[in-house]
Parts: sequence; C-alpha cells; structure tokens
Amino acid sequence: MAKVETQAERVERLKKLVAGKTLPAVYVNVVEQHLARPVIDPAVQTEMMLILKEIGFPVLLAEELGGRTDVVRITGEAFSELAMRRGNLVSCRARVEIVVTGPGSPALLHTDRQTDVAIDVAEHVAGKKALENAALKLLDRVVPKLVPAL
Repeated sequence: MAKVETQAERVERLKKLVAGKTLPAVYVNVVEQHLARPVIDPAVQTEMMLILKEIGFPVLLAEELGGRTDVVRITGEAFSELAMRRGNLVSCRARVEIVVTGPGSPALLHTDRQTDVAIDVAEHVAGKKALENAALKLLDRVVPKLVPAL
C-alpha cells in the first residue's frame, strides 16, 4: 500500500523549498460551492491559508490588503458534487481552479487546476474533503512558483 504523506510531513517538505528565502505576503480568495445545496465555509481557501502560514508565508485577510502592492494573490473558484452512494458511504468529486498574480501587478505568475475525490458518511463533509485534497495537491505546484516571484 502506498504511504500517505501526513500534513506535518507535507509542511516540512514545503518548508525546505522556501528555507532561507524572503517570502511574499499572500492573499487567498477561492469561492466555492457544493452543487446540490449551499454550503458554508471555504475549504480550499482555509486549507491553502493554513499550509502557507505553517511554512512561513505572511498570509493576509481581505481587510489587511488596503493599498498594498507587495502581495501575491491566489484567487479562483471551486465546486464539489455528489459522485456516488454505496451503503452509508458517500463519495464526492471536486474541482479547483486558481490564478496566481502579483506582487505589485496583475501579471500572471501561475494558473492551475486540480480534481479530487473523497469518501465520508456525510455528503458535505466528503465534498469539503475532496476540495481540501485538491487544494493540497495544488499547493505542491504553487509554492515553488511563489519563491522565484520575488
């Protein structure tokens, strides 16, 4: 069976990529929805902010942006939807699309997308987990792009 990387292992691996470098401030705004019903809380945005903060990036909230021009912006859209039910288990698929711009200009640094799946006994939790999984895979590709942008 393949070894699954823990969050702590992922954070340590990404920290090594940015070690000794000056990191830009980052703002993350990913709008998402579950296609069956409205769902609160932005799983992709939360997961990205959490990991970026843990590896050392100054992560800003919308109210902290002000007129700052030194901020890398990660924006995008995401959705999850019911994929299948089997007994009490529910699977959901999710797709996340992001655009990375900045700092100081609307110049495109990176654009990417990721789909993923998750299983749970609750549909919305499975949808959120699928979104989180996709966000983590995107971060593996985005973090290296943020450092040379300085």
